[in-house]
Amino acid sequence: MSSSHHPLLERQLKRLGLTAESLPAPVAALVELVDRTYRTADQDRYLLERSLTISSQEMQSLYEALRAAAESRVSEMERAVGEARESAEAASRAKSEFLANISHEIRTPLNAVIGMTSVLLGSDLSEEHQDHVQTIRKSGEALLGLINEILDFSRLEAGRMPLEEHPFLLRERIAIAFELVAPDARRKGLRLSWEIGPGCPDVLVGDAARLQQILLNLLSNAVKFTPAGEVLLTAELAGPEGDEGEVVLRFQVSDTGVGLPPDRIEELFSPFLQADASTSRRYGGSGLGLAISRRLVERMGGRITAEAGTGGGSIFTFTIRFHRGSEADLTSAALLSPAPVAIASGDREPLRILLAEDNPLNQKVARLLLGKLGYSADLAANGLEVLAALERQDYDVVLMDVMMPELDGLEATRRIVGRWPREQRPRIVALTASAMREDRERCLAAGMDEYLSKPIDLQALAEALQHARREAKGEPREPEAPSLPMIDELWRLDPQETTRLVESFLVHLDLQLGSLREAVEQGDAPAIEQVAHSLRGASATLGLPRLPDSLGDLIRLVRKGEAQQAGAVLVAVDEDADRERALLRSVLARRAGGLASDRSDGPDRSGG
Repeated sequence: MSSSHHPLLERQLKRLGLTAESLPAPVAALVELVDRTYRTADQDRYLLERSLTISSQEMQSLYEALRAAAESRVSEMERAVGEARESAEAASRAKSEFLANISHEIRTPLNAVIGMTSVLLGSDLSEEHQDHVQTIRKSGEALLGLINEILDFSRLEAGRMPLEEHPFLLRERIAIAFELVAPDARRKGLRLSWEIGPGCPDVLVGDAARLQQILLNLLSNAVKFTPAGEVLLTAELAGPEGDEGEVVLRFQVSDTGVGLPPDRIEELFSPFLQADASTSRRYGGSGLGLAISRRLVERMGGRITAEAGTGGGSIFTFTIRFHRGSEADLTSAALLSPAPVAIASGDREPLRILLAEDNPLNQKVARLLLGKLGYSADLAANGLEVLAALERQDYDVVLMDVMMPELDGLEATRRIVGRWPREQRPRIVALTASAMREDRERCLAAGMDEYLSKPIDLQALAEALQHARREAKGEPREPEAPSLPMIDELWRLDPQETTRLVESFLVHLDLQLGSLREAVEQGDAPAIEQVAHSLRGASATLGLPRLPDSLGDLIRLVRKGEAQQAGAVLVAVDEDADRERALLRSVLARRAGGLASDRSDGPDRSGG
């Protein structure tokens, strides 16, 4: 028997008080068997542990290999996705650039054709030849409209059509859209009507031009595809008001027209497609209007649907998110609302007008307003086209949009000023959606003669054209008189009450500035904010250009907990207040002088 046994067996024998030599032979043989079993188990355990260790290492190596392969594959996929995205973006850019370039190449000669029709229509033509020239002009304008639709769709696809945020009057935008489709509706004997539901805000903040474009697309389609009956637009709240004054409005355009095939409604919103192939042959159109409308609606946080009417016709419904306008927004929107203007046709003299505007909807609105005043205009979609038109023919006035592609209105004006001497160039009137004083100063510094804010005020446009008429007759250019649109509007309504209002404000201004200085000296932050807020609201109501901004800076400073620095801002407030006093008194003096002149002329006009 072995002299030494497995440690476990040795401990068991020792616990029993036995030794290997004292064991009987049968027991000794059994102990040897147990010893071998223990040792075999140890060897098996060693082999098993060794096998497990090797397997663990192999598994770790396999895991590392799989992870490396996965990371490599993911990296390859990310690189491929990145390359595909860059390729798609490059293709989109190339497509957009191609469309922009080709549209420019098409628009340039097309504008020349349309422009020359204006020259021909102003000449001594027979009735038959005038009809031919009108046909050429209308065909050219239709082609120009198609090009603009393709460009709009391209910009939307490429995500290059930014949305604007401006206060506007909902009723005014709906009314303008209806006014644009009214001539076609009258020719067909259609009845047009619209309703605004209870609770709809009068003033909204959002992209008014895009809303108007959507409405105009849907209303134009309704009129086009309705041979008889009516077209109805409704606007209503789509739900409760959200955070920060967010509202969702639901618009619905219904008609009694040819209707929609239920199985092809979804195709209506696909580009270049119409519900029926025979539709385009019968009614014309590119099939882009609804595709553009859908993308615009989605960009503005809504959705659009179409369905067949129960008694025939069609129903288009869309929702859009806006913000409810404040009292200050109401003032701004009211300032921009068109006012009725009457100009006797006998007083109107021929005026050659070039409208520089890249937005097709804005083109239609501007030409509608010009038509109300008895004028027509040639079109240019960017500054380069303006320069080409001026090289080709003479104009008395250019209505120049500031933000245009390829060459903006400011740079185009600078080139015009550098190219033609003052007495040989047309009067340039800025058209812009921005109403900040810095924008006005930039326009005038570039060489523009006047400045009109969008949406265009009909009265202001009439006055701008009156200035151009005087220049066209050879009268010298007058320096621009100080103007405040709100005061001008109030003066037209009631001169005496406007004078009392301004004088009252000037007294209020002095008192409030005294209270503001006292609050700043005492470091009383709540009082500073209260007085500044009150004075800022009154200043904004009168449309003052400087004081609301500097008072707003003071309010923001206090809200940031930096009231101790308010003294420096108060200096700017005082300087702006001095300028506003001088501006208000100058405007009142000018208006009072005009009123006195009107009164002195009164007896002569009345015959007495």
